[in-house]
Amino acid sequence: MGRSALGYNAPARAGFAGRLEVQHCRFRTSWGGASFCRDAPYLEGFCKFHYRALQNGEMNEHGVLNERLSDQNRRREINYHGIETPRETYLEERE
Repeated sequence: MGRSALGYNAPARAGFAGRLEVQHCRFRTSWGGASFCRDAPYLEGFCKFHYRALQNGEMNEHGVLNERLSDQNRRREINYHGIETPRETYLEERE
């Protein structure tokens, strides 16, 4: 697989008993609703960055941001970590 308009699509590997092993963090960003953090899994399926956010109470074990996290810059940092967003503002700017 290659790159898509929303980011990188990593191939899944066949694991034990034919199950697919995911090669990325299980945090699903709200940007587009279908993009995952592309960093490698560390613990509990999260990358190191998102696992630390889990430990700090900034999100729960399902990857949902804590509603009491009021710092919008930190919320964006957690939400957009590990994804590739388009740099252009308008579709016409894409090559």
